Amino acid sequence: MLLSEIFDQLTHGELSQLSIGGAANGSIEQKDYPIVISHINMALTELYKRFPIKIREIQIQEYDSIGIYYLDSKYSTITGTAATKYLIDSVAFPFQDDVLKITTVYDELGVELPFNNINETTSINTRDYNSFEVSNPDSTKALTVEYRANHVIIDPTELDATTVDVVLPRSLLEALLNYVAFRAYAANPPIDGQDRSGNYLQKFEASIARISLLDLVNDSEKFNIKLDNNGWP
Repeated sequence: MLLSEIFDQLTHGELSQLSIGGAANGSIEQKDYPIVISHINMALTELYKRFPIKIREIQIQEYDSIGIYYLDSKYSTITGTAATKYLIDSVAFPFQDDVLKITTVYDELGVELPFNNINETTSINTRDYNSFEVSNPDSTKALTVEYRANHVIIDPTELDATTVDVVLPRSLLEALLNYVAFRAYAANPPIDGQDRSGNYLQKFEASIARISLLDLVNDSEKFNIKLDNNGWP
C-alpha cells in the first residue's frame, strides 16, 4: 500500500484530533512528516517483530579460524570493512543490517542443521539476535542463514507520500494505525482527561490477537542470495 493511504487514514481517523494529523487542512502537512513517519516506522517494526512478514536468507562462508559469525554489513563481501568478509551478498542484493531474529541455518546442500539444541553437540547456537556460533568451522563449507527481517525504513526527507510503497499485509493496517495513534497520543497531554494512548494500545493488542487467531499473516516475502559467483552450486 502507498504511504499516502496510511496518511489519509490517520488524518480522517486516529490522528484527527491532533494537529499533526492535518484534519484542518485535509492532509498531513510536510512539516509534520518527520513526527508521523517516526511513529509509522516504529509501528512497522513492531508488526514485523510480531509476524513473519519478511523472511530473508544470506549465505556465509565458513573459516577454520572463525567460530562466531555476525550478520553485520561490515562482514559483507560487497560493502564490508572487516579484514575477513564472510557474508556473501551481491551488488543487486546487498546485506542491509535488517536482522530481527535468526530462525534457521542450512548447510550447502540445503539440509537444516541442529539449531539452539542443547542435546546436539554439533548444534549451531545463537549468541545474540544477529550472531551464532559454529562448533567446528570448516573453510570448505558454507551456510545459509534464514532470518526475520525488518522493514525498509521510511525516510521523511524530500518525500512524496504518493510514491512510497509500504510493504505490509492489508490485514495489518488497522493494527498499524492503532499503534501510531498510541505513540502519537502518548507524546501529547490527555484530551478531556482521557487516556487515548492507553486506549489505542489496547485496540492494537486486540487487533493483533484477532489477526493471530485468524492466521492471516504468512511468510510473504523470501529470496535466497546465491553463491553462484563463489564456486558454490
